[in-house]
Amino acid sequence: MKIEFVASAGAAEVLAVLVYEGRLLSGMGPQLDTATSGALTKAMSAGRFNGGSNSTLTIAAPAGVEAGTILLSGAGESGKFDDLALEAAAGAAYHAVKLSGAAALTIDATHLSADQAARAAFAARLAAYRFLKYRTTLKPEKTPSIEAIRVVAADPKAAEAAYAALAAVATAVEFARDLVAEPANVLYPEEYAKRVKALEKLGLEVEVLGEKELEKLGFRTLLAVGRSSS
Repeated sequence: MKIEFVASAGAAEVLAVLVYEGRLLSGMGPQLDTATSGALTKAMSAGRFNGGSNSTLTIAAPAGVEAGTILLSGAGESGKFDDLALEAAAGAAYHAVKLSGAAALTIDATHLSADQAARAAFAARLAAYRFLKYRTTLKPEKTPSIEAIRVVAADPKAAEAAYAALAAVATAVEFARDLVAEPANVLYPEEYAKRVKALEKLGLEVEVLGEKELEKLGFRTLLAVGRSSS
């Protein structure tokens, strides 16, 4: 997944705007609502969208703006808005358009701090994780189309700098998810040890215990599981 931080949304395919409970538009939301002659407000009313957590509302082909689609993503109560609420809203935005055919999702974070803008990208990246290594018959309409996450930030450079540490965390999470998703006949004990040992190049200290060491330590159940996957 390509992640980038930009100063303006431009002609975004999909532009996601956070909305707090009570239909409170954030960031560029009020400007977009004005530019579209109140289309956002009207759509929220017609769709009974209130800005609750994990709720989304899509407004396709809005007149008066460059964006092809405006996506409203609920952020919950403004007074309780925190990193978890932000991550939930960014993740929900991705899931709402992942099969839309759009190649990029742009998230409006102009009202957020650099750290929060970075976290929005982090959440969308984790939401986009898919283990498709062995999928050969997935139909195009069932294949996620989003290939890039663009975050519009007040200070793109600061947001990008803040994202560096989160990117490392995301890579680690994706690695762990890959290990969990691999079938047992592929990720047997020796292969598992091999993949983990590869992390030593990052400075991680890895110790691999053999059957005798594990038996001595009393890990008989673990050994039984390992034998069943070999």
